[in-house]
Amino acid sequence: MFGTLRLLLAVLVAASHCGWSTFGLNPGVVAVVVFYLLAGYVMQDQLVRYFPRAGDTPRFYLDRFLRLYPLYLFTLILTLALVLTLEYQRSFLAQGLSASALAQNLLIIPLNYYMYTGIDRATLIPPAWSLGAEIQFYLLAPLLLRGPWRFWPAYGASSLIFLAAAAGLLDTDHWGYRLLPGVLFLFLTGALLRAARLRHRAPPDAAHLAWLPRRVSSLLPVPLAVAGAAFLLARATGNLPTPYLREVLTGLLAGLVLIPLLERLPPRPWDLRLGYLAYALFLAHFLPIFALDALGGPAPGTPAHLALVLASALALAELGWRLVD
Repeated sequence: MFGTLRLLLAVLVAASHCGWSTFGLNPGVVAVVVFYLLAGYVMQDQLVRYFPRAGDTPRFYLDRFLRLYPLYLFTLILTLALVLTLEYQRSFLAQGLSASALAQNLLIIPLNYYMYTGIDRATLIPPAWSLGAEIQFYLLAPLLLRGPWRFWPAYGASSLIFLAAAAGLLDTDHWGYRLLPGVLFLFLTGALLRAARLRHRAPPDAAHLAWLPRRVSSLLPVPLAVAGAAFLLARATGNLPTPYLREVLTGLLAGLVLIPLLERLPPRPWDLRLGYLAYALFLAHFLPIFALDALGGPAPGTPAHLALVLASALALAELGWRLVD
């Protein structure tokens, strides 16, 4: 039943970009963190069930490319056509689109490093910075998810970077939410949740799962210890209100509850259908945001603005799913 969850998370991301918040928290950040956990969960499942051997890695990369890039390119072209037609140069497109900016948009991964390059002022699909972080994890997944000798050192190193960000020793927003070294442990936590479920029925080629505990409950102290330490460090240093630490911790706890719970529910055709729309909605929702900003639509943060953005983005998501996905 992850399709419904994915669509809800995509809606929360869109709502946050429309100026909405919940109890003083940015719901989009919480949603992105749960997306990270789900990405790790799904990659562990994919590697065990469909790409169990090291020789399967090229096919795994091709699978990820076909799953992500055609729909991304479709949305990118639509957005480029819109901004050129409207001559839109505000917000995330204030810098204009040079050849270098277009190349970075096409490659996706450079968008994750906008804080060093300034590409966030020339980004056609602004939430794609998080897609850049996910793609970097996908590149590492075959190396990290096939045994403890790489998995646990990576988990420990990423956790330490996240804790340093929580304490304010590193930029909390960049290293505690956006850049892969600080959030890799979130992807790996999602992988742990799935690996424990798969262990009993894993194929012979997936014998590497033997190093994992048999129960999810025995895994939970690991991410909970990281979250607890981050909270205590942030509180002791006065860094807790810094964006977006509270949202990241909330997303981690929400994912640890929701993923094992929804995993037990049987899949439904309508749930799978909603899941297909989630990625397209995630990509497409800035297109109506740009259009409403350029054409003078309802103000961000109003119900009318959110309704128009969601309705338009869902229509675009349906179009993208039917034509491309």
